[in-house]
Amino acid sequence: MRNSLKMLVALAFFALVLVSGVAHARTEPEVVEVAGTTFVVDAANGLGGFAEAAIDVIRQDWERVAAEAGAPSGETIHVHMERDFADYFERTDVPARPPEWAVGLALPGRRVILMIPGNPTWQATMSHEMTHVAVAIAAGDGDVPVWFTEGFAVAVAEQWGFERMQAMVKASLAGALLDLRSLEDSFPPSRGPADVAYAQSFHFVRWVRAQHGDSAFRDIMALVRQGIPWSQAFSQRTGTLMTVAYDEWQDDVRVGYSWLPVLATSGVGGVLMTAVVLVAWRRKSQVRKQRLRQMGERESQFFGTDPDDRTFG
Repeated sequence: MRNSLKMLVALAFFALVLVSGVAHARTEPEVVEVAGTTFVVDAANGLGGFAEAAIDVIRQDWERVAAEAGAPSGETIHVHMERDFADYFERTDVPARPPEWAVGLALPGRRVILMIPGNPTWQATMSHEMTHVAVAIAAGDGDVPVWFTEGFAVAVAEQWGFERMQAMVKASLAGALLDLRSLEDSFPPSRGPADVAYAQSFHFVRWVRAQHGDSAFRDIMALVRQGIPWSQAFSQRTGTLMTVAYDEWQDDVRVGYSWLPVLATSGVGGVLMTAVVLVAWRRKSQVRKQRLRQMGERESQFFGTDPDDRTFG
């Protein structure tokens, strides 16, 4: 009886090891070079097709992304297609980080991109994550504001759409715009304010480029790569203090959206605005309420952060 019990325990342990090994099994890494940058792409077993699709995204987008950021060539970037981000953190013994419900994460200092593929927009998300790594390379891993790397990634990945425009308009009309100074080191954890933060960051990046040219941020990052702090590099390139630029942008936003209440109270404009609001409300309100409730429930489940590396979603 005792021998039988020992055998059962041994078999159970062997099965556990076997299952664990299968769960962590991965495809053979594939190496590709695009515009002088090497990419090493692998995937969890069963996701090999997505690894091939990721390589297509790299070949299609990296040269443009690197050029937009001004990222020098010669780096190696690792791309991992995952079923669960926790698998990567477990096998690499790297402290895990937020947000756990994201479908893409960048660990720029480690030159790592993590993707959970399958949703209809994951390729655009991958371009977004590649932009985060390109920014780190372009800036020589110097400190850059979170609003910049997120807003710039939205711009480069062409992810500006109706929802972000709506978040921007609503926040402006409600007097709920965030102070850009508060977005230099982190974004709000809650979905609603985070949506506004993404919208503002993109809008400010676009505004700076309109004021100072498309090369403005490339030039700023080149200065940061030389060891010049971001705020000083910003002032050197644009001729204005970053805090002054914040205030000027916010004034422009308020003026730019100030016509909306007037339009909403005028004849045809009122009808159009009412129709837009009703359609948007009917389509988005229930989904948004459910999403906000889910996000609220998960806020307490955030991963811890690695002090050696910022992670951007």
